[in-house]
Amino acid sequence: MIITQVLDGATNLGKEIKISPKSAVLKSKEGCKIEFNEPSVMVKISVGDGEAVLLMSDVDFTSWRAGEAEARCPTFRQFQNEFLK
Repeated sequence: MIITQVLDGATNLGKEIKISPKSAVLKSKEGCKIEFNEPSVMVKISVGDGEAVLLMSDVDFTSWRAGEAEARCPTFRQFQNEFLK
């Protein structure tokens, strides 16, 4: 995994996020890229000897942390119904 970023600060998550075992998991082929054209937040998650990341815009992070927005992970069935019609 290659992460290119310019840090603009660091803080703690501030709230708990629960991820259901029924959450949709999407696999990407090699070369997948995600680019934010606005300030963003990255949460590093240790997985065995590797790592995963949770990415979101700074606006979404700020509103979620303030209790103004809810974080939820769609189940695979919900993902199928919404995006794979």
